[in-house]
Amino acid sequence: MNRSQSVSMSTTRVRDILNEIEERGRDLNVCPAEDVSGPDGGVYIARVTPLNLKHLEWMDFTVIGLKEAGMYKESGQWRATVSLDTEEAQIPRAIVGWVSARPQGVVLQATGGWTTAA
Repeated sequence: MNRSQSVSMSTTRVRDILNEIEERGRDLNVCPAEDVSGPDGGVYIARVTPLNLKHLEWMDFTVIGLKEAGMYKESGQWRATVSLDTEEAQIPRAIVGWVSARPQGVVLQATGGWTTAA
C-alpha cells in the first residue's frame, strides 16, 4: 500500500472511538497496521500494538527538538542527562525518551510524559 492509499485519522477521532468501545463494553481493539513482505513477494498487513488512551496522549504533541545523550552507569543504574530549554515555560511540553541498541537502532524501551512548568 502506498501513502496515497493510507487512512488518516485525527487523535481526537481515535480517542472518541476508543471511548465509545469502552462505554459499550465491546471486546474490540483499534490497531495501527503496516505492510510487510510475505512469501513470493506478496504484501500482507501486520497488526501493530493496540492503541489505548495513553498512546494518544503521547501522539498529541509536535516534536520541536531532538537531543541525544550517551548513557553511563552510576550506583548500579544506567543514566543519561539532557538539558531542557526553559524559555517559553508557559507552553505545554512533553518529553519522550527511548533506549535503542546500536548500530541497528532497535528500540528496547520507551517512555514519555508531560512536563510541568518550573
